[in-house]
Amino acid sequence: MKGCGKNYAAVLKGERDIDILYLNDPALYPHQVRVAVQTSAICGTQIGEWNMSRGPDPYLPHCFGHEAVGEVLEVGDEVNGLSVGDRVIVSWMKASADCHAPPKFRDESGAAVNFGQCCTFVTRGVFPGNRVFKIDESIDTDSAALLGCALLTAYAALKYVTSASEIDKGEIAIVGAGGIGLSVAALCQAFGWSAVCVDTPEVTTYLETQDLGFQFVSTVLARAQRVGKHPIVIVCTGAHSAFELAEKLLPQNGGKMLVIGNPPYGTKVSLEIKPLLYGREIIGVGEKDVELPRDLYELVDLLKTGRLDAERLVRQRFPLAHIQSAFEASVSGLGGRTLIDIS
Repeated sequence: MKGCGKNYAAVLKGERDIDILYLNDPALYPHQVRVAVQTSAICGTQIGEWNMSRGPDPYLPHCFGHEAVGEVLEVGDEVNGLSVGDRVIVSWMKASADCHAPPKFRDESGAAVNFGQCCTFVTRGVFPGNRVFKIDESIDTDSAALLGCALLTAYAALKYVTSASEIDKGEIAIVGAGGIGLSVAALCQAFGWSAVCVDTPEVTTYLETQDLGFQFVSTVLARAQRVGKHPIVIVCTGAHSAFELAEKLLPQNGGKMLVIGNPPYGTKVSLEIKPLLYGREIIGVGEKDVELPRDLYELVDLLKTGRLDAERLVRQRFPLAHIQSAFEASVSGLGGRTLIDIS
């Protein structure tokens, strides 16, 4: 059976300090599922945890990671719809509001290691059943590993693009061409919508060499040539300057700004109020907008029909043993996703 042998996990112990530890296999609660994790993706949230740009971390030492693909090893008595051997997506987003006590993991010395409700940089994880979703065997591993966070959030944001008239007025501008920004671009392409990714000259120059099939423009050119030309602007970075640029790209009166980027706590920006009186909308998009499992399975259908190509979003991959190097490589901000091969 898969998942035999020692259970290893990446444990964050301090700023930029990850250790690979052997953990026990705790008994399942009735609401939980044990999963042999195959591949997990590094999200911007984990980078913020790793370098502590999100602020002090009161839960150290702890496991982390929050989107993955794997195989079910064991199912709690109260979990329905899952069986041993099922191929599944694990997501930090949940299908119901039920919240239970997290699993209790310990290292070889017996010391407790915080695990939370969803930590995927682990060979055998224990997760609430409402965060585990069965998927088709036909979905490739790389695409499946990206379904649990960025693609779901990007999909939720694009549900706010509600009319053809919005699209007909001009291109969608995506500010920030990181993992979630490129996910938005891929979905726009799947829907047949025109979009352009805006980022720093260094990032856009690099991405233009990667044959991704997206349109890129630097922040310098955007400020010079695209002011007021984008009816919809989607902010996919927490950088302070992104909000000021997004406001400039919108029409003088009206337009829609969708905010997905996750800025540090306490971030404040100045925005002009007058356009709000003429119909401009500013909408924050997050877990509250994701409808599980419906949105997940609609994404799966896009993958199966070939409309959505998610494999191209992967820039690099590392084994679990080299996860420290994976984070060091991911912090460059050059776009694309980093995968961690667990099994």
